[in-house]
Amino acid sequence: MPVKAETSERKVLPLSNAIIGPKKWRQRTIRLIQRNKSTVHQNNRSVAKHRSMDPLPSLRDTCAESSNMVAIGYIREVRAIVIKLQCCFSDVNDEIKSLLKVKEYMERSMEHIRKDIMLNARSIEIRTERPDREKEWDGADDLLVKERELLLQLKIDLEDQYKEIKEKLQKLAASRQRLHDILRERIRVLELTNIASASVNNDYSMELHPASWRGLVKRTTSQRSLTSRSQYDGNILSDSAQNRQTSREGDISRQQQLMRTGCYLGRTMKGEERPTTPPIDPLGPLTPECDHAIKEGRQLIGESEKLKALCKKLMKDTEEQQRDAHVKVNDGVTCKLAETVTLMQHLQINEGENRAAFNKTLRYYDETDRARGINIGPEASGDLETRERLDRPLIKVFQRHPATSMPEAGDLIKTDDALHFALNHANRNLANLHKENLFMRDDERDKRKAASVDSSIIRLRRRRANHRWIYGEV
Repeated sequence: MPVKAETSERKVLPLSNAIIGPKKWRQRTIRLIQRNKSTVHQNNRSVAKHRSMDPLPSLRDTCAESSNMVAIGYIREVRAIVIKLQCCFSDVNDEIKSLLKVKEYMERSMEHIRKDIMLNARSIEIRTERPDREKEWDGADDLLVKERELLLQLKIDLEDQYKEIKEKLQKLAASRQRLHDILRERIRVLELTNIASASVNNDYSMELHPASWRGLVKRTTSQRSLTSRSQYDGNILSDSAQNRQTSREGDISRQQQLMRTGCYLGRTMKGEERPTTPPIDPLGPLTPECDHAIKEGRQLIGESEKLKALCKKLMKDTEEQQRDAHVKVNDGVTCKLAETVTLMQHLQINEGENRAAFNKTLRYYDETDRARGINIGPEASGDLETRERLDRPLIKVFQRHPATSMPEAGDLIKTDDALHFALNHANRNLANLHKENLFMRDDERDKRKAASVDSSIIRLRRRRANHRWIYGEV
């Protein structure tokens, strides 16, 4: 007769009243039946007990679903960290590009400084080609020396900032490489999901990029609930062990579980709930290495921005000082050139006056020499006329009386001496005028050469002021 599942005890058929067999034989059979009853009763109780406690046939699907929820929650948290790493990587990369631009501008400024130093040295070298009497130290030389000192100081300042830029670029490159390596390691669990930034919590996105996300995302006021994963205890899975907790309690429980089992338990997320920033966990989505790399990247970006502002200000000030020094030197050399040309024009005027005085003195000399010759008379006595002789008939008749001597001979001798003295004086004047004329010609020639040198310096500096030339052209 079949056993019913509803009854706790089995119905037993009554034994026959007729006793024919031996008693021992009969008792043995009865004991066997009673023992069987007890066994069946214990078995039924055990089945009922285990039927209420053992997992349902859907345990496999429940475990798979629970594991999937944990994996999905972990992947979503990792995806949030990956987006954070990608944003930080992009920011560091953009900062490197921006700093490279500043580095190029700095190199161009340094090139302009070097070219100006070469131009200054060439200007000083060209000024040494002036004649000796024009090589006296003047204001243009002072301006050139001051310009060289200023350019050398500006060059040192730019080189110091250039070294800082190179060091900062190396640090940014190292940080970018570190972020890239961490990103590659974190992104390994995202092969089966997308990396859309819209899947990340809006508040978390605003935390990553306040400026870029301000117009793209809207803050949500919905409360976020976190559920802890059901914990395994041997092979028994108890659905009643899942309790809703706050974020902090969930983090504490996960840390305790991590310390006890060494296995990270990700936060499960319900429905359309979006992940927030997970806690720092050596075995979690946000490892200490990730957190350190992100903080280091942000810190380097801030330092780089300050360095860029400082470099831009330095380059602007350098360009202004460089331009002012260049203009001052040009004005100084131009002023010296104008002064030289003015003196050269005065020399030309005085040279003309010297030539006029020389010609006038030369005419006077010729006239005086002619008058002296006329006063002396002819060299041969046979060429003397009767009226020119001292013993002409009239004078001889006059001197027949006493005290009738004439001063004619003495007067002629005195006149000849005076004319001879005038000739010598005019000759000395002519020599002095000629010597002064030679000096003025030499001075004019030197000043003309000096003016040519200064004008060539001015043309060279104006031609090279745009810095569009190579080093060998100077």
